[in-house]
Amino acid sequence: MKRVTIVFLILALVGCSKGQVIEVSKTKSEPKQETHQNILLSVNDRQLLERFVEKEANGEPYIAHVAVASVILNRLKHPDFPNKISNVVSQLNDISDKEITISDTTKKAVDDALLGWDPVAGALHYFMTTDTTDTSSLRVIIKIGNLTFCE
Repeated sequence: MKRVTIVFLILALVGCSKGQVIEVSKTKSEPKQETHQNILLSVNDRQLLERFVEKEANGEPYIAHVAVASVILNRLKHPDFPNKISNVVSQLNDISDKEITISDTTKKAVDDALLGWDPVAGALHYFMTTDTTDTSSLRVIIKIGNLTFCE
């Protein structure tokens, strides 16, 4: 009885009448600051991107997977970086290991990045927060898990 009362109270508060359907999202939607929708990848390039994200963001939260994929896609669009995925990826890390098992999390993260979600607002660089590389010339955009994303 208590649950029914709460539901009716909620419906009354949001101004819904009997019979109306309210769609409630179970997940918080994130803003899409940048779009990668115009980037088309071959099957091989997509697999390379997935292997790279799996290796770099393994053990990090889901949003970090999307963020790493976004950095690669941001670099692809930027004139100061190569315009091929293989060249962009090879600048950052050696992922010659083709036996990396791609998780469903990584596949979905790459999908989300390709559909336009860029949680790092155009970042072109990232590093492990524990990395001792001098990054004083880079403006930090966001820290996600153990990764720091910069312009």
